[in-house]
Amino acid sequence: MNAPDSIVLTLEQVGAELQGFPAPVAERFKLAQSELAGRLAGESVLEWANTGLEIARRTVRSWEAASEFFDASPAVQRQLPSGQFLRWGRTGSVLCAGSPSLAVAFFKSSPAAMLRLRPRYIDDWANVARALYRGTWKSSALAGRLFESTPRLLETISFDEFCHFGEFLEVLSRRSYDMASESLTRSLPLFPSLGQDADHFISLAKAVAETSWRHVKDLFEAAESALGDLPSAQRAPLIALARRLTAMGAGDAGQVLRAGSLAMKRAPADSRGRLMELTDRLASVHAPSAPEFLSSAPGIMERVTFQQLVEWHDQGLSLARENPDAAAAYFRMESTRSAEVLDALSSSVELARIKDVLSMYCRALTGRSIDVSAAQQLADKSIGWFQGELPTTEGTTVFLPKVINRYVTKDENFGFYKVVATHQVGHIEFGSFEFEFSRPSTVFDDIRHELPGAGHTAEAGEAQTKQQITLDEPATADGQQGADGKEPFI
Repeated sequence: MNAPDSIVLTLEQVGAELQGFPAPVAERFKLAQSELAGRLAGESVLEWANTGLEIARRTVRSWEAASEFFDASPAVQRQLPSGQFLRWGRTGSVLCAGSPSLAVAFFKSSPAAMLRLRPRYIDDWANVARALYRGTWKSSALAGRLFESTPRLLETISFDEFCHFGEFLEVLSRRSYDMASESLTRSLPLFPSLGQDADHFISLAKAVAETSWRHVKDLFEAAESALGDLPSAQRAPLIALARRLTAMGAGDAGQVLRAGSLAMKRAPADSRGRLMELTDRLASVHAPSAPEFLSSAPGIMERVTFQQLVEWHDQGLSLARENPDAAAAYFRMESTRSAEVLDALSSSVELARIKDVLSMYCRALTGRSIDVSAAQQLADKSIGWFQGELPTTEGTTVFLPKVINRYVTKDENFGFYKVVATHQVGHIEFGSFEFEFSRPSTVFDDIRHELPGAGHTAEAGEAQTKQQITLDEPATADGQQGADGKEPFI
């Protein structure tokens, strides 16, 4: 028998010694002894009792650890062979010598942890948490929380992944115990949503902690919002890309996850793998441009097909090889060349690019100074009764959709802009906004004064003519049908 002390006391002697400690110690010892007596050999029970006494004697406050040891023993013993059970007690005693609070957390969490922890990993489990302890109360609290969180963590990650996660916490705790503790808290609901990709994310988190630890919080926030609803086939390559860019110092990992997740959701389902391949190729040539490409891709895919996005990417890739400094601006959509390439690929027409031309066109039709603006400005300000991107006017400004992608060619889409602009300036040119109910008719017989409620109607009519006038069935920017299911009339 490997007794904890050179002098082995009998059970009666141990019980008498424990009377010198606060009452819960002796009480829990007696309860545990009565349960273990029928399960363990007498020699093993004796060693167990002496281990508990050894723990109680470690420091002034170690009696709390001894009390937790006795309390947890019956449940732990059900999960372990007798030899491993006694080893568990000795492991806790060693922890208590360094920090009684660590031993308390170790013993408290053991009954639940042993349901998922193989007996041979008990010492390694203790060592992972002990590595976080540096003699301060914050480090003790962090190590204790890792013990307490072990049962939940092992529900979704393997023990090897748990050890890897402990290494991440140890690296981060050198910089900030508070951030390490927050990361531990966030990991509990996050890891189940990541499934088999949890270890990939832990590797990414460790890389971020080593290179830019202040970004760890943002990384966890990005993972919570961007990764959970992605399938593993898309999530794993995205995490790998973020880790690669982090190692190169070429991007904020959290932003890469957000941008990549949004880009893949916008891409056709059968092209999402190709999107990651494009980003990887770009990262190999000019790493700083890869995050910019992911950020720009969702907006570009609103204007062009995925194949056209590939063509735009390939031209930027060639630029990156020739002039790396210009590549980032290209993929940020801040260079003239980038806009020209995209414009040549796209059949859509943007109002911002033809606004001045349309303004002159409207002025030529009416002989008046007419402004042209995006219709969305009215919707954003909750002005008017129409929805979204419908053309309208209020007498001085023509409001048009910001993008027209109704037809397959630019000329046809530009022509559509002219049609809807012409319709709106017709209200201005032919006096729609000058109509007054009270003014006598000069073309038809004037019978307005004979109508019921003519006085009230006159006031309401005058106010109504000052409001914006829209098409009865206005044309939409994307070619959708009107409210009655028919093609809109222009």
